Amino acid sequence: MGRPFRMPPHQPEHERWFATEVEPHGASLRTYLIGQFPSLPDVDDIIQESFVRVLRAHERGVVTSARALLYVRLSR
Repeated sequence: MGRPFRMPPHQPEHERWFATEVEPHGASLRTYLIGQFPSLPDVDDIIQESFVRVLRAHERGVVTSARALLYVRLSR
């Protein structure tokens, strides 16, 4: 994947959750975006923004499936 997403400092519980629940979906999200929207100028920006939104939702305690939330955000 392109630029790696950087976690906010000093939040090990969020880092662990992100590494296990969100980050593994980056490659499939990239493949999906490129397949569905081949003319997107910067897929990495969209992926990073999607990761940020999922992480913020997790901080509020509303994420039951990070993968589902990554893809739902794309359709809105």
